[in-house]
Amino acid sequence: VGARGRVLYNRPFEQIAVEVRRGRRWQPPLFGVTERPAHWDEDVPTRIARHGLESFCWPDDAVWPDTMGDAVLFRFGYVTDFTPGELACFRRWQQAGARWLNPPHFVLDSKVVLAVARLSAVRNAVGDPDLLAVLENALCESHLLRPDNAADFVATKDQWLLKFAGFDSDQQAWGGRSLQIGSDYAKNDWYDLLRRAAALPWPVIVQRIVPSLRLDIPYYAPDGTPHTLTDAATRLRCFFLRHDDGRIAVAGAHLTAARTRLRVAEATDAVQAPVRWWVDDGR
Repeated sequence: VGARGRVLYNRPFEQIAVEVRRGRRWQPPLFGVTERPAHWDEDVPTRIARHGLESFCWPDDAVWPDTMGDAVLFRFGYVTDFTPGELACFRRWQQAGARWLNPPHFVLDSKVVLAVARLSAVRNAVGDPDLLAVLENALCESHLLRPDNAADFVATKDQWLLKFAGFDSDQQAWGGRSLQIGSDYAKNDWYDLLRRAAALPWPVIVQRIVPSLRLDIPYYAPDGTPHTLTDAATRLRCFFLRHDDGRIAVAGAHLTAARTRLRVAEATDAVQAPVRWWVDDGR
């Protein structure tokens, strides 16, 4: 719709570029990058200039501005990734008219919010059977793992996976980093893992496994040659916007594909593609 996006980091971009160049950050092995690829380019500013992305970098980024006007904001990072001063700046931006797509609210940063849909108090508040059916179909069955319910997921371990819900302070709660799959463990080992996870000082969820659609995905290698990723597991992401009148619009969707069993994430051996939707009206 003609909006311009800009990126503002929580430290000056020049500092980030220097740290990358000196090998103090973004050094393999990283999540999704097991080894240093050929032609690894550490000159970040030159790469940005080469692709014409300078206009997306926030100018004078050594100091955050006091206001963002009426901008729409999207935050990368959990609430716990930001300092009290940065969170105070977020509040000033909002008070001055900016709006958050993902408000810096502790509850919304936790995957435990998925378990709320199955609480009797929430179901009673929703009431409408059709809406409840949508929640059951659209949300993976999720449970907050606790010491008193860890044993509930042992007998049917092959149906469950475990992952951190957020705030682990080591960036393990996103991208499948903390993911553990019940079928990979013997029952005693799985139970031991559940008990240890339930004792962690941050929330952990157990989630029912939903089989991944497996596809053959054509793609182009960096040298421009065509290839096909066969029998790839897939992960679909959709982004939604809600209008003031309540209408929901799909703002975009993309598919990540990897030759794995269940762990699908962005990586050097994964393929990503945009998803285009259409309605089949029978013609």
